[in-house]
This record gives sequence, structure tokens and C-alpha cells, in this order.
Amino acid sequence: MRVRLLVPLILLLACTETGVTPVDDDDVAPVDDDDDDATDDDDAVDDDDAAPTCTDRFEPNDDADGAASIDPSSYPELWACPDEDDWFRLDLRVFDTFLFDVFFDGDHGDVDLFVYDDEGTMLRSATSTDSDEHLIFEAQETGTYYAVVSLVEDRGDEGAEYLLNLQIDPSHCVEDGWEPNPTFTQSPFMFPHPWWNMVTCVDDEDWFETARWAGPLLQLWAYFDPAEGDVNIAIHDGTTGEMLVESRGTGGEEYVEWLMDDGPPYSMRVWMESDSGRYYGNVYDLLMEQTYPDGCFRDAFEFNDGQPWAWPLANGTYPGLHACASDSDWFRVVAVAGDVLEFDVAEDTSEGEVTVGLFDSSVAPIGTVTSSPGAHSVVYTMPTSGSVFFEIAMGDEAGSTLGTPYTLELTGQSPVCYPDTWEPNNELIGAAGLALDPLVGMTVCGDDDWFNRLVVQDDTITVTVTNDPADGELALRLHDGGGNVLGESTGGGGTETVTHTVGATQFVFVEIEHVADVGGLPGVTYDLTATITP
Repeated sequence: MRVRLLVPLILLLACTETGVTPVDDDDVAPVDDDDDDATDDDDAVDDDDAAPTCTDRFEPNDDADGAASIDPSSYPELWACPDEDDWFRLDLRVFDTFLFDVFFDGDHGDVDLFVYDDEGTMLRSATSTDSDEHLIFEAQETGTYYAVVSLVEDRGDEGAEYLLNLQIDPSHCVEDGWEPNPTFTQSPFMFPHPWWNMVTCVDDEDWFETARWAGPLLQLWAYFDPAEGDVNIAIHDGTTGEMLVESRGTGGEEYVEWLMDDGPPYSMRVWMESDSGRYYGNVYDLLMEQTYPDGCFRDAFEFNDGQPWAWPLANGTYPGLHACASDSDWFRVVAVAGDVLEFDVAEDTSEGEVTVGLFDSSVAPIGTVTSSPGAHSVVYTMPTSGSVFFEIAMGDEAGSTLGTPYTLELTGQSPVCYPDTWEPNNELIGAAGLALDPLVGMTVCGDDDWFNRLVVQDDTITVTVTNDPADGELALRLHDGGGNVLGESTGGGGTETVTHTVGATQFVFVEIEHVADVGGLPGVTYDLTATITP
């Protein structure tokens, strides 16, 4: 009796051991959970303890909660499997732009690629029916995004092997008004001046060049927010590209200097060492000066040492100017046809002598020069409206003080509106970078003035323009990069203010429209202030 009961008990224990499945257990979930190739579920030897054949190193990553975090790189030997997508997590900043590639064999399956935001909204897709998928995605705001690889059709044994390639798009760095200038051979000319609101990125250097002659000390400063990334600067030889001096600090200011000599222009480079901020790249202000270590006094019109930097001049007398041996003084006069211009210069001969000359825009000599000890005069009748250039150069040195003091007087110029130092900035394309320091004494002369400033997502920009209503009427507008109006003020009362909060990091463009002249002089003079509130 005991033997009859014992045998069934032993068989029952044997049949319930781990890894053994009763014959033909098709009614047990999951369907076909053995490891043979047949479509039934009747393998009683080694049922479901074998490793799955369709898997890769990122599994399980079948949904957003299990998404695998990845960085720009190439990921081979991945598998798209039936009934389960592959999710990859990307933490992006605004303007981050990525190139996605999925390479696979179309004979084994049709694989598609999607990009979702953190709320599950599909933003981009690549759904061709042949091999390989490609797409470019630019984040419109900082946040978490997901790349999803999905097997749409299984044409092989089980799943399709693929390679996922993810790389930063080097073209997505926000462009400032100097682009394209990413290489030594693409260096636009820059003259000594403060230049504001420029952008550099880890994969997009900025290069500039400046005139070169013996004597001055070339000085370069870069100012930036270190929380947005580390910016470095350097001066290079303009012919060979050899780096002469660099500054690679970790604060918000970089400074380099180099004693200039004769030769081709110097090149200046600005680049990012690292990027750590709220948006891709970093905004910086650049200040370039050329000073003279010889101790000669520089007057209020410096730096006007060449025709490109000639100081605008109007009718009047200008005392207290100073000529130095190592630099000439240049002035620009805008006049109308028929104006008889007269330039008179008187120097202190006990301290030295000066020479004078008048030139057209091509730097060809014009006018009649009359000189005597301590006095020089140039008279010229304008054949057409335009600009002429007046140079005062150091002659013989004398006295105990370096350089020669002189007084300059201009007469004969008709009333004109003088373009300010930010011209030409008459359109959205060509807008000048806007500083957060007040701009005083700006002018519009029958055309509009445009500026731009990069504003970070959710920050608020406020711009105010003031002018004398008796001088003329102005209008103020803010635009996005497409020219769409974000806000405007057209009161005409002498003060215009516009405030705007941006929904995504972008360049905001400021337009000052010359609506009307009211006073006796052409053009309108105005002051401009801008603030940004986080």
C-alpha cells in the first residue's frame, strides 16, 4: 500500500522541478516560452532558462522609465526586437542640435527612429522603408528628450541588428554678426574698439585680424559669464598662424598683450575650453586696444591712428589735441557738394612740428596745403557729397614732452547728420551687438538702426530709447530672428520703452526707426539702454 502511494509522489516531485515543463503546455503564458525554433511550446527539457536571443547591453530599455542615458558616440551591435522599442535618454540644452543615424540591414527588418520630449510628444521621426534612418534634431528648450528605435517589421529570424550613431551638429552654434569666422583663414578685420554680444562654442572658434605696425602694444580683453562656460583668447601671427600669446584662465575675464612690429595683420582667436551653462556656447564681449608704451600723451580722439578709425569731425574748434611720433591722427568729415572746407592747425613749435594732409576715400591726396612754422591750412571744395579724411602726423620732435600739442579748426561744412560708430547697422541682417552699458549720442540719419542681443529662455529684456522731441521722432521695436515684432513703442514723446520675456533662448533684435525730423539739423540723436532680468 505504501509502495503504490510512493511512486506517484516521486513522479510528481520530478515533474515540478525548476526548468521542466509538462508536455504540450501551450495554454501557459507566455506563448511559446521554450527555447527551440518551433512555434509550439512543448519542449520539456530546457524550457525558459536560456538567455534571450534578441537583446543587447542596454536592455531593459523598453520605455521612458528604463531609457538608457547616452552621450554623443557610436553604439554598434544593438538589437531592435519584436514588440519592444529601445529608448535612449538625452539631457539637452536649448539649441543643442544632434545628428541621429541608425544603420541596419533591411533584409532583416524595417527599423524606424523617433524623438520624443519628456511629456511623450513625438517631435521628429525617420520612417523610411529601406535600410538606415537619419534625422537632425534641435532642442527648442532645455530638458530631457528620448530617441526611440522601433522594429516596425521583422524580416529575419528574430529582430534586426543595428548601429546607433549620435553626434553634435557643428553648425548649430548661434551665429553672431561676425560669422562665418571659424578658422584662421576666415578672419574678418576688426579695429580697436569694444565689441559686444558675440558667441563662441566648443566646436565653433571665432577668429579676427587687425592691422599691424611697429610701436603699439596690442591688448585684448574678453569678458563673459563663467557659469555658461570657459572662454579663452590668443594672439597669432597673421602669416604663419603661430600662436604668440594666450590666456586660459577659469574666471570671467581673459587678457593678452603683444608688442606689435611691422608686418601682415595679427590674428586673434577666441574659443571655448568647456561648456557648462543653460544654452549651447557662451556670449562674450571683446575689447581691443592699441596703446603706446612710449609715454606720449593720447588725446580724447584716440584711437584714430589710421583712416579706418578716423574720428568724425564737424564745424568747430578742437583744442588740446596731441600728435605722437608713433601714431598719426585721422579725422573724417562728411560734407555736401559745393561745401568749401577749410582745415586750420596750429601747433606749439617749442614742443615740435606736425604735418597735415587731406585725402579722399581711396587715400589719394586732395586739396591745397599751405604751411608755415606753427600754422597749417588745407582748403578743398567738395565736388560731390561724401567723406574726406584729414591726417595730422608728427614731424620733428622738440621740447621736454613727447609729442606735439595742437589745435584743430574746421569751417565750411554744411549741417549734416553724422553716422555713429555702429554704422552700418541699417537692417536686421547686419545688426550691431548690443551692450548692456548705456549707448549715448547715437544717431539715425534717415535710416534705421538695428542691434541684437542673445537672451536666455525665460529671461526678460527691457530696452529704452530717449531723445529730444524737438529734434525728431523715433519708434522702438523688438523683433525675433525672423523679423516678427515682439513688442513696440511708437508714442513719439521722447521716451520709448519695450519689455519682452523670451520663451526660448534666442537673439532679440532691436530696431530704432527714424520716423521724422523736427529740428533744424538733419537726423535724430538718441541714447539707448538695455537690461536683462533673469
